[in-house]
Amino acid sequence: MIRYLTIIVDFSRASLKQDLRPNRAVVTKEILTSFIQSFIDQNPLSKLSIIATMNQRAICISDFDQPIYVSIQRLRQVDDFDGNPSYQNALEIAKQQIELSVPPYAVKELLLVNSSITNCDPGNINETIKELKAAKIVCSVISLSAAMFILQNLAKTTNGQFYMAKNREHYEEIA
Repeated sequence: MIRYLTIIVDFSRASLKQDLRPNRAVVTKEILTSFIQSFIDQNPLSKLSIIATMNQRAICISDFDQPIYVSIQRLRQVDDFDGNPSYQNALEIAKQQIELSVPPYAVKELLLVNSSITNCDPGNINETIKELKAAKIVCSVISLSAAMFILQNLAKTTNGQFYMAKNREHYEEIA
């Protein structure tokens, strides 16, 4: 099975909260680095991309064509932790990447790591969720804060999973 996984990471101001020591951003980088290495070891034919959201925008850190070590290096270099996330912008970028790069026989997956209890979207995110479902993109969420209805709905609608990380150990276990 060939998997194409897009990881969306919330690096907004909320990622600087220190409920995970030293803060959510540092712990997320560490856990995702380990997750990415494990994912590629277990799925050698699979591809991965990373999108960050902060400051009411989303940016592509790495796409499916980047070598894994470049993706990890770019993830570690993110240092702009400001504003609110825009999940809709990040989901739209992910959907476009998948539509352009993923062959029809591959499994299309998305993992969103949430730190914030707010978001700032330019339009109706429910329309984006419907488009993700129509594109058969399975979206799962790991929340480091509260259970946001819109993210629970994203996971449920696309047949993904929704997780609430209780602490660092639980976060490592579910990632």
